[in-house]
Amino acid sequence: MKKSKGISNFISGIIVFASLCTLLVCLIYPNIPVLIKVKAESKIRDHAFTMEQQGYLTPENRNSLINELEQSGCKNVSVSGTNSKVGYGMKVYLYVEYDAVIKELTIEDGLLPKMNDVIRRVNIPKETVSKCTS
Repeated sequence: MKKSKGISNFISGIIVFASLCTLLVCLIYPNIPVLIKVKAESKIRDHAFTMEQQGYLTPENRNSLINELEQSGCKNVSVSGTNSKVGYGMKVYLYVEYDAVIKELTIEDGLLPKMNDVIRRVNIPKETVSKCTS
């Protein structure tokens, strides 16, 4: 029985490893905007609870939310909501928009694919009930 040459096994191993790494990058990288949205929804939920207690969206709460979202990776954040105090049991609204940069794989003139940045506007509406009694 002849021994197999080690160099051919090494090269095929490198090809398999490179293919797996490329596959993992292609599967994980597009999910980054989803992770940013999950973080943003968590922060928005916290601020919606504050709105419940205060009865409206205060300027301090609005600015704090914008800063937290920008630190989480959201771009061009816009926040609007109930801007005047409402009584107990009334609905309060919070509406957040931000730009998400999504990488899309396109094949243009040649055979090689190219990653292009596409900006999409993400909208997150929240509605809750005021618990403010004063």
